[in-house]
Amino acid sequence: MNRSNEIIGSYMCPKCGCAVQSGHSCKYCNMEIKLPEAVLELQKTHHSEKHPGVGVGVLVFKEGKLLLGKRKGSHGEGEYSVPGGWVEYGETLKATAVRELKEEVDLYVTEEELHFLKFEESFEYMPKHIINFGFKLVYTGRRQPKLLEPEKCEGWGWYDLDSLPEPIGTLTQNLITTHNRREYLAER
Repeated sequence: MNRSNEIIGSYMCPKCGCAVQSGHSCKYCNMEIKLPEAVLELQKTHHSEKHPGVGVGVLVFKEGKLLLGKRKGSHGEGEYSVPGGWVEYGETLKATAVRELKEEVDLYVTEEELHFLKFEESFEYMPKHIINFGFKLVYTGRRQPKLLEPEKCEGWGWYDLDSLPEPIGTLTQNLITTHNRREYLAER
C-alpha cells in the first residue's frame, strides 16, 4: 500500500464517519477536525498526471427528469454533468456514489438503489486520465437538490431527456446514451 493513500484514507469524521477530504471540518456535520498540514498537501496531489483517476457518475432521475449541474473550476468546465466524483482510498464504487450525492446535492440514498450502467475510460480531459463507472438511480425521496459545492458547480436542475441543456460533458452523454439504449431494448 502506498503511504500517501494510507494517510489520506485514514482521516474520517469521528461523528458521522465520512471521509474528510480537505479543510478542517466535515462537509456533512460541520464537526471541526484538525488535519496535519502534510495530509492536506497529500490530498491536493492525490490524483496526479502520472496516474489515472477513478471516478463515478450517477444518472439521477425523478419523475422522468434527469438531474444535471453546470461544472466549473475543473475538467469539463462549462459542461453539464451528472453528480459524481473521485473514489477515495478504501471506498467502494457504490459508496463513492452515495457519498458524492450527499456532498454535491444533499440527496441521501442507499447503495441498493444504485444500478450499474457502464464503465469507460476517458482521455478527453488530458492530462487527466479518467476511469469512470456510471450508475443509474431513480430518486423517490422528498429532498430537493441543493448546491453544496458552489466552487465546482453553478447549480443543479431537472431536465427532460428530449430537451437537455448544452453542452453536455462526454462522460455524461455516454451514460445517457447507454441508458437510452437499455430503455429502448427493454421496450422491445
